Amino acid sequence: MASAKIMKFVLQKMKEKIQNLKKENKEIPRFSKEYNSAYDYVKSQTKSGKLDFNTSYGKRMIKNALEHPQWTLADWRGHGKSTGKSIQFFDKDGKYTEGIQFKNRREESKWSTYLNAVQKYLNTGDDSKLKKFKNVSFVDIDGHRHEAVINKETLNRLAIFNELPSGEDIYIN
Repeated sequence: MASAKIMKFVLQKMKEKIQNLKKENKEIPRFSKEYNSAYDYVKSQTKSGKLDFNTSYGKRMIKNALEHPQWTLADWRGHGKSTGKSIQFFDKDGKYTEGIQFKNRREESKWSTYLNAVQKYLNTGDDSKLKKFKNVSFVDIDGHRHEAVINKETLNRLAIFNELPSGEDIYIN
């Protein structure tokens, strides 16, 4: 009985937070394919009996929903969080930027795969993996897109002057 009152209170607080974010014109991305917001997700899970406030999982979900109503499901699971590492990044002309922080681990993984493709091209001359990065960009924490460099002349020039990041050298901090 008490947990039903708590859930009702929690759902009301979540609804208020989302309404306040909307009033402030803050963007609330779609939570997942099925649910518009974290509020909708928690409400449906509570009604179906899948989310129990007394379990550690239930408490974590409620805490996330109350503290971060604008998060997506990926954020809740930790996939949407930045790794906090600044990466050396070069633009399409081969000039280094100050460093970027990728939006999430998936973008960082994509960057690592790209660097592996670049190394394979430089070591073997095989550009098949590199071609997969045509029109591919990497998203930083601010939402800016950074295009992958696949121009062979630029990559060769960077390699000649030992300017390509590798190993722990790709991190700035």
